[in-house]
Amino acid sequence: MSASGDSARQRAVDVAPKRIRRFRVTSQTLTRSSIADALDRPNVERYAGIVHDKDPGVTTHAHVVVEMRDARTFETVANMLGVPLTLVRAVVGQKGDLHSFARAVRYLTHESPTEQAKGKHRYADNEVFASEGYAWRAEIDALSVREGHQPPLLDRLMLQILQGDRSALSVLDEFPYMYVRHEAVLHKFESKFLTTHATPEQLELHRAEHQRRAQARLSTAPPAPVTAFDEHEHTAHGTNGAAL
Repeated sequence: MSASGDSARQRAVDVAPKRIRRFRVTSQTLTRSSIADALDRPNVERYAGIVHDKDPGVTTHAHVVVEMRDARTFETVANMLGVPLTLVRAVVGQKGDLHSFARAVRYLTHESPTEQAKGKHRYADNEVFASEGYAWRAEIDALSVREGHQPPLLDRLMLQILQGDRSALSVLDEFPYMYVRHEAVLHKFESKFLTTHATPEQLELHRAEHQRRAQARLSTAPPAPVTAFDEHEHTAHGTNGAAL
């Protein structure tokens, strides 16, 4: 092949749109429903998003982190979400970094020590929405453990209760000694969640759990003692104890 042919091929490669699999987008026009409508499709491997509406002095905006099944262009993702091309960024990490996607997702809650040190609002887990089957919390926790940022178990349990991810009594099931030592504070956090943050659906789930536990206690309760019945004595006396 001629040198001119090689140069033409190289120019074609240089101007070809870059294709990658992992993207992040921030936009003031995106909503939870618009993101789900755009990304709940077979060619999307996973995604997680959130609407940030509690950042002081910052206009409400949405973040979404998405991984495609196959490499796509920035323009393709912009068209899918209906946002300007300039708002689409790559999820970048150092070479060999297996946690770059989890790190991008962790930003959604502002929970990392870096973001908390900046005084940013800590968003609750239940404000994050994700593609079906994507266990984003487990992935972030694994990243935090790797980085040495995992908070103590009691702190994690209290946060889960305050966010409605578990009940105080579920701690008794999994961590009985922890429950015995901290019963009062665990129920205090649950009460705060129920009175301040819980949705009607979460309140109903809480009532249903307590009903199940009450029924379980009744089904496992020992039978009441049976008083011996003396047929001869019953026949020989009236109901008031007097002899017949």
